Amino acid sequence: MRPGDRPRLAARCAALSFLVPGLGQLYVGERRRGLVMLAAAAVLLGLLTWRVGGVDSRGDLAARATDSRFLLTLLAVDVAFLALRLASIVDAYRLGRARRAAAATLGGLALLAAVPHVAVGVYAYRGYDAIETVFAAEEPGDVVAPTPIADAGGDGPVTLLPTIAGSSIVVHGPEGQPPWMQRGRLNVLLLGADQGPGRPGLRTDTMIVATIGVESERAALLSVPRNLAQVPLARAARAKGAPRVFVNPLNELYEYARENPNLFSGGHDPGTTALKQTVGQLVGLPIDYYVLVDFRGFFGLVDALGGIDLDVPEPVLDRVSPYEEGGDWIRIDLQPGRQHLDAAMTFAYVRARSQSSDYSRIERQRCVIAAIADQASPAKVLRSFGALAKTFSDSVSSDIPAGGLPAISRLAASIDPGEIVSIGFVPPEFDKASDGKGFPIPDVRKIRDAVANAIAAPVVTASTTVAGGACGGSS
Repeated sequence: MRPGDRPRLAARCAALSFLVPGLGQLYVGERRRGLVMLAAAAVLLGLLTWRVGGVDSRGDLAARATDSRFLLTLLAVDVAFLALRLASIVDAYRLGRARRAAAATLGGLALLAAVPHVAVGVYAYRGYDAIETVFAAEEPGDVVAPTPIADAGGDGPVTLLPTIAGSSIVVHGPEGQPPWMQRGRLNVLLLGADQGPGRPGLRTDTMIVATIGVESERAALLSVPRNLAQVPLARAARAKGAPRVFVNPLNELYEYARENPNLFSGGHDPGTTALKQTVGQLVGLPIDYYVLVDFRGFFGLVDALGGIDLDVPEPVLDRVSPYEEGGDWIRIDLQPGRQHLDAAMTFAYVRARSQSSDYSRIERQRCVIAAIADQASPAKVLRSFGALAKTFSDSVSSDIPAGGLPAISRLAASIDPGEIVSIGFVPPEFDKASDGKGFPIPDVRKIRDAVANAIAAPVVTASTTVAGGACGGSS
């Protein structure tokens, strides 16, 4: 072999092993070494195919993307495969009998081989880290079944929802499953924290129950106004000496519970435990989990997704405070029609109320949640996965157990956004009086009846649907 041929042979061998580990070794006659590398690559590919295989729906993809065990396996296989490829490339180059390595050729092939593996590794690690940071290690211990209406402050005959019998949860599935799966219905309390520049403490100005039927795969969003007063507390809290009702506006309950943790124990946090049990008592559903996001987290979520497209039914004009310290106030001036809202405008859209009302605002919030669910396609989520993972790690808290996240993600991904029922428990339909400060006192019976009807309804009516068409007008 002429000296000038050696670098070319070495580069050829390295390129072949870049394509398939071991191929360059076979090319120069190193049969045993080449076959070992080929076998190792086949084992790793087989393991990866086994773990990734079976993804044939959006639900499967969502379940895998939120499975920490899968992400760890993916990370380990990815690192091992990268190590094998780099070793095979360098070894094949050496076997090509080049006297000195051409740094550009060898470095270029190594870089090309590393890029996809680094991308997959970063995705797997960030996903795993976000899951372990945000979600809980085990099922929460603060889920209680709502008591009958008569015991909750109502009068007349007791109304019970399909999954509630007295104060016990009716079990429909095999033991060993999460309570929501046994019950056949998942109930999650979505909380938006009014915590930002110039706002001491934390008030939950957004409280929405997302309820999903396991068999029907139909969802409803139930908005609870922040200013409801004299909301009945769950029996679990009253037994420890708490008053029968929470006399202040409901968005103050979180801080009250943090100041009185002995009244609301058993959960991830006294504040969220109080809200889960109290809102559950109000709507007649046991609340399985909560998800709390602050202003910065909401902005980051929408920003990572590139904004949302929304049907704006009415003009919105306002100026809202920034989502983070040091930010500028945001002016919003929207006219009716189909609009693309960036993160700043979406944030202002769900916060604006000076020209409308709290009740118009909570309707817009449900509309935006439905739009996010509708437009968060797998491709869009994958493209923005890094930013989404960081947002979750920094600004979201939840008591959903990490081990149960895949099943919940699969169920959530099965929902048809065009069939999400949306209800806001706003006056005058859902209150029975006002307290001395003008805050509405909820009519628990009407609220529970509305929830029961929404869950049992065989068909979705346009008047209660906020996805797949224009958002509803103001309440």
